[in-house]
Amino acid sequence: MGSVAPAREQSRSAVASNLPPRECDAAGTERILAATEQVLREAGHGAVSLRQIADRAGVSKSLVLYHFASKEHLFAELQLRVYGRLAQRVKEAAAPAGSLSERARVALDTLIATVRGGNDMAVHAMLDARALSSPRAAPHVRRMRRELRALLHRTMREIFGSDASHLPVPLEAAADMLWAALTGLGIQSVIDDSDEELERGFDALRAVTALAFGAADLRREERR
Repeated sequence: MGSVAPAREQSRSAVASNLPPRECDAAGTERILAATEQVLREAGHGAVSLRQIADRAGVSKSLVLYHFASKEHLFAELQLRVYGRLAQRVKEAAAPAGSLSERARVALDTLIATVRGGNDMAVHAMLDARALSSPRAAPHVRRMRRELRALLHRTMREIFGSDASHLPVPLEAAADMLWAALTGLGIQSVIDDSDEELERGFDALRAVTALAFGAADLRREERR
């Protein structure tokens, strides 16, 4: 009988790990996510406990674990929340711009400003690192990556629309390359205190983006 409870708990965790937060109490979920973001920004991810989050949200720790299977699950959901807001800011900033290269420049500058902030990317880097060694973290991080990738693809389609057909590579491939570069620069911003190295990385990313989207502008003009 001693092995039944652990097996049941393992089964429950396996099911919960692939699920979003429980939707039966949307206000409670939102309150916990907001509290998590506040505590992370004040204390840094390494010093945050579920107890601190529960106290800030004004709920019990057991209620936090009712909504989220683990701290890693909670952090992954927070990342989706943060990047959802970022995607909206990028769209709003890039929408008034005219050419593809101008829209790309404005969108990239908005993303770079977030990387410079450091905190959000620090949490992202921490989750990626935990996914390498923690069976509990890995399913949440995999789902987070899938949803973030889909969000980035959707955001770029909304920014560039049918003009994306003029790019030298498919829009999804361009989005994936941009995300890989920004993630790498984000991790560098966390572990390296050299602003000069980081700025060189930003400049290189801007140059590549300008070339790709500048070429797309030329193709668009040629086909008119």
